[in-house]
Amino acid sequence: MPVSTAVHFHAGILSTPKVLTGAAENMGASRLAIFFRVLLPATLPMIFTVIRIALPVALIITIVTEIIGESQGLAYFVMLPQRLMNMPETSQCSC
Repeated sequence: MPVSTAVHFHAGILSTPKVLTGAAENMGASRLAIFFRVLLPATLPMIFTVIRIALPVALIITIVTEIIGESQGLAYFVMLPQRLMNMPETSQCSC
C-alpha cells in the first residue's frame, strides 16, 4: 500500500493545474504554504481512492493469514470448533 500511495500522491501533484500553483506564487505564498494549501488538497481525492481500493485487500489478506497460520486470535477461536467437528459451538464464539 505505501508504494501505490506514493505513486498516486506523485501523480496527484503532477496533475495539479499550474494555474493554481502559479496563482499562489504570485500572491507570495512560500513553497511550504503552496504544498499544504494547494498541492495537498489537490491530491487528496487520489489518496482516498488508493486507500479505498487497498484497504479491503489488506484486511482480507490479514484475516486469511490469521486463519491459516495463527494458533491464537479471533479467527482461530472461530475455526477451532469447525476443525474439531463440534457443530453446536461452530455457530457461537466461546471466547
